[in-house]
Amino acid sequence: MSKFGQVLNVSAIGQTFKVIFWKQSLAIPHMKVADVSCIDFDKLRNAGIEGLAFDKDNCLTEPYEQKIHPKLEAAWADCKRIFGDKIVIYSNHAGSKDDTGGQMASEIEESLGVGVLRHTSKKPRGGKIVSENLGIRSNKIAFIGDRVLTDVVHGNLNGMFTILTDPLTGTKKENTATKFSRSLESYLLSLLLEMKVKPPDHKSQSDIISP
Repeated sequence: MSKFGQVLNVSAIGQTFKVIFWKQSLAIPHMKVADVSCIDFDKLRNAGIEGLAFDKDNCLTEPYEQKIHPKLEAAWADCKRIFGDKIVIYSNHAGSKDDTGGQMASEIEESLGVGVLRHTSKKPRGGKIVSENLGIRSNKIAFIGDRVLTDVVHGNLNGMFTILTDPLTGTKKENTATKFSRSLESYLLSLLLEMKVKPPDHKSQSDIISP
């Protein structure tokens, strides 16, 4: 499969300045885990989460690949068992206007067994697109991804429960633009956490992160 010509996400860079000077809590996830296999999906469901949205690259799969990463196979099967058809992938590449004819989105749907959003707005933009697709209120959705300024900020802007994962396979396979953006995100998140900035309030947070 050919790689997309990924470039810096101007929307995400613009959002950086909003986060720094306007609402710093948008960059703070409600939960941070090593990878998707560390998420207790039963606990999410029991805490009132009814639907899930995922990023794809370096969260569910290796960059530019469609198959679930082998170490996530059991967790992914468990996730689909618990949430059924209330799971969607929101990628800034697959399903976007860069994905000619939705070919990549269709391939991912076939491989992963869940829907891929077709959209014209890259995260952190996108508004209520996830909520509208799943037919669930945003505060009943968890957004799971490995990027702060796209996945976490998008989820928090729209009132979702946000879960940040580490990049699944590191950054070796990522392009220069993504590596630069990730280093900026890492620095920003570390700085805000040192400043004791908290994520936006979410009513499910205490039930999900409690022992």
